[in-house]
Amino acid sequence: MAERFRLSKWYLDCLNEQGEALIVYWAELRRQGLALRYASSLHFTGGSLQERSSFRAGRPPRVAAERLEWSCRALETGGIWTRIGPAPAGRVLYRKGAGKVVWRCLQPLARVEARCAGRSIEGPGYAEHLTLTIAPWDLPFEVLRWGRAHFPGRSAVWIDWTGPEPASLVLIDGKEVEGARVVDNLVSAPHMALRLSGHRTLRKGPVAGTSVGSIPLVRRALSKAGLLIDEHKWLSSAALEEAGAGLRGSAIHEVVKWR
Repeated sequence: MAERFRLSKWYLDCLNEQGEALIVYWAELRRQGLALRYASSLHFTGGSLQERSSFRAGRPPRVAAERLEWSCRALETGGIWTRIGPAPAGRVLYRKGAGKVVWRCLQPLARVEARCAGRSIEGPGYAEHLTLTIAPWDLPFEVLRWGRAHFPGRSAVWIDWTGPEPASLVLIDGKEVEGARVVDNLVSAPHMALRLSGHRTLRKGPVAGTSVGSIPLVRRALSKAGLLIDEHKWLSSAALEEAGAGLRGSAIHEVVKWR
């Protein structure tokens, strides 16, 4: 029997000291016996953003031990991500019936050597993989907050959503932080605060305007459900405060709203 819905989505990024950022997505969508692959890239440099997408996505990222490799000829983009930080982490974020959302943070902190449209970018980066066997329009989310931050030799990642079944997950250096709370510009716990400031918008608008939304079956499903999924993604400065000490770094984070 054909699988009703399955989305395999990779997220990779790199952000160097000059504030140049590269974000790439690779995904495979299976629905009602059909399968589609797509890839997209966002390259932020010099205050401007170049966004590309293609349905000639090629193969998914290849992972071997601490090394991840990926390239897409159609996007003229690719690179090598080498894990230098904490061990990979993973969780089942949500489960309903036979469907679930599985999150794997493969590289909380990586050393990246990448290229995009003939330009090289090197610096710290991040890699994760998300598998959904529940369609995004069937998730019990109202607002989703996601982000990752890097500091000298350290990393943080957070996932938080509100709705009928709210939940939060915050990892600092690969270890879960108990009692954490996430709002737009602050991730906090009894002995920790991660503050975000100086936001620069990378992307803002409905998901229907992205490469995912351009897939006809996704667009039809969103329309049928009467659902608008709106995304706002930022590049920001980050400050980590713990036990009276502070570190400064950078973050990529987003807020996604279902309405």
